[in-house]
Amino acid sequence: ATIMVGVLPHAAYSGVYAMMTTLTTKIDLVILHSHRFHDLMPTQAALISPLYPSEGSPLTRQTDNIDYLVKQWLQLGYSRHQLIVGLT
Repeated sequence: ATIMVGVLPHAAYSGVYAMMTTLTTKIDLVILHSHRFHDLMPTQAALISPLYPSEGSPLTRQTDNIDYLVKQWLQLGYSRHQLIVGLT
């Protein structure tokens, strides 16, 4: 059986998925919902799926981008073959 997990970017940074390090050998695929970076500031226009940090963007944190999100999951012990990045 294939086990897939869908995750939101900000939950990963908050430590909610800290236990995911123990599941690297159990989970086949992790779907990274990278199209959800703008949700923290619903009153401002912002990039939906920024690949890299952008100066001058309302997204002030340098962690609000796909590059950082993928690197975080690689550091948790997942291989690049286990990660699926959802783009908008």
